[in-house]
Amino acid sequence: MSILCYPAAVVVAAVVILASSGTGVMGADEPAPPPPCSTVYDELQACIPYLSGRGDPSKECCGGVKAMQPYSKSKSSRSAICQCLKSMVSLVPGVDLSAASKLPKKCNVNVKLPELSLDIDCSKA
Repeated sequence: MSILCYPAAVVVAAVVILASSGTGVMGADEPAPPPPCSTVYDELQACIPYLSGRGDPSKECCGGVKAMQPYSKSKSSRSAICQCLKSMVSLVPGVDLSAASKLPKKCNVNVKLPELSLDIDCSKA
């Protein structure tokens, strides 16, 4: 797999994590630790065709979106994913951020989306 495929997955992760604002389902009191970018890439690489305007999100893509939802409980996780997005997304030509914004709804993940932009302040994620 090309490294250029990974940043689009980061876009998806950022959408899910930044948008979830604490709706994840992890252990009772302990939020999930921030995921490494490699986990994000593995879970969300199936979303790349959708983010590039090639059809609807696949079942695998939506499964990856749902798998990332537990990370939304932790501000440090949301911030880490946001930082990964900002440093990597510029490497992927043709990623449609408006498509990324629609992904949780298309995958039936009930989250409220923030304004998505490369200028987002990750410390407020």
